[in-house]
Amino acid sequence: MRRALFIFLAFLTLLGIYFGAALLFFKTYYFTRVSSTFIEDHRYWSFIEASERALSFSSPIGHEETLYLLGYQTLSLLDTDVDEEVARALVTYYESWFDVRQPFSGGVFYTQGFSVAGQLRERLWDLYGATDDFSKAEYYYLKGLALAPDKPDFLYDLFRLYLSHSAFSGDVRAVGGRILGLWPDDIRVQGILKSLE
Repeated sequence: MRRALFIFLAFLTLLGIYFGAALLFFKTYYFTRVSSTFIEDHRYWSFIEASERALSFSSPIGHEETLYLLGYQTLSLLDTDVDEEVARALVTYYESWFDVRQPFSGGVFYTQGFSVAGQLRERLWDLYGATDDFSKAEYYYLKGLALAPDKPDFLYDLFRLYLSHSAFSGDVRAVGGRILGLWPDDIRVQGILKSLE
């Protein structure tokens, strides 16, 4: 009986190591290859190919984190000298993995993913001025704000987005007022709101 219990516990330990450490290690390894692959050849399809391997590698933990970090790597690629077609392909690729209709776990990295998705669309809006990008950025920020209403990121993201479009001065005031309601000592927001009067 003791031997059977020992074998069972050893088996559980090995499963824990496999699912808790080994799979996460390999997912992390594949993700680190994403950066180095792009640095080596500067081709966006290499970035997408390496990202595909990291994101499609099955692991019970680490997917949301990988997706979140991929979003920030994509954002940094948009700051390089890429043409519009490539920039849109990179953002569309990210959005294809960040499926807002079927949330993963509702964890912190999932909600932060809305901020990253919004920032990607906001960056396209800044670069190319397509109103569709503005609308999608607003959608992601509002969705994130609905999931985490007191999280400062989404309020500041919306505030920055609305500032970038002259037709949204009323929204700037509303979001700025909400920010000051939570953080009344924010001098920057106070100054911006005062300049809109």
